[in-house]
Amino acid sequence: MKALNEQALRAFDTLLCVCKNVSLDINIKLSLFDKLVSPILLYCSEIWGIYNYKGVDKLHIRFCKMVLGVRKQTMNYAVL
Repeated sequence: MKALNEQALRAFDTLLCVCKNVSLDINIKLSLFDKLVSPILLYCSEIWGIYNYKGVDKLHIRFCKMVLGVRKQTMNYAVL
C-alpha cells in the first residue's frame, strides 16, 4: 500500500504541474486524474477491500479543491 501511495503521489504531483502550466477545462483535468492517478491508487483494491480507502478519498478531494480553486479549508462535501 505504501509503495502505491508513493507512486500515486508522484503521478499526482506531475498532473498538478501540467494543470498549472497548461490551461485546460475542468472536465479534462478531472478526466486526467481518473485516467492517470486513480488506477494507481486502486490497484489491487479488490484484495484490500473497502477498509483502506481514506488515502484515495483524501487525494481526490485535494485535487478537486485545486481544480476548483477553493481554499483547503473548504468543506469536502461542498467540493464534491
